[in-house]
Amino acid sequence: TYMKTVLLTGFGPFGSITDNPSSTLIKSIDPHLEQKSILSKILSLPVSYSRAPTLIDNVLNYKKFDLILGFGLHRGQDFRLETTAKPYPTSQGKDYDGDTGSVFEPINHHQLYTTLDAEELLNQANQKEPWIRKSTDASGYVCEAIYHRLLSHAVKTDTDCAFIHIPSFDFQPKEKQLELILNLIELALK
Repeated sequence: TYMKTVLLTGFGPFGSITDNPSSTLIKSIDPHLEQKSILSKILSLPVSYSRAPTLIDNVLNYKKFDLILGFGLHRGQDFRLETTAKPYPTSQGKDYDGDTGSVFEPINHHQLYTTLDAEELLNQANQKEPWIRKSTDASGYVCEAIYHRLLSHAVKTDTDCAFIHIPSFDFQPKEKQLELILNLIELALK
């Protein structure tokens, strides 16, 4: 039988966040996916405009996946399925290395859109309880730059790709997030 493959990306420490929930979440998803015969590659990325894209390229230039899902933390209390990414970061915020978005070099100069059917996915995911909403603002910060890089590869290889902003575990405990995201991954792979 063919095993589906998923690339999951999250972020490492940043500012006062020493243990980034986006990386914690994808690392804890891995064994659950294995039980469901889904192979995953986990990529914990530095919050860096210059270093993170290189790590992504080093994987996606050589391997094709059935699904690419990026995760990032945001300050809100909800989950957001980001549907679009712009090629040039608009945030003035500095990354972990002290750089601004001006150092980010896109490999595709167009605004890109999720390659998943967002409406359908959200309808299915929210059937039991509404928990995730569609967003058209991926922050203009490192998350958006990374989403743009993931989509640049996805568009070239005709791969399903999306980015999800998650709340902190204070708002939504890890176990609950795990359950919701696992379900979402299974729906996206159908």
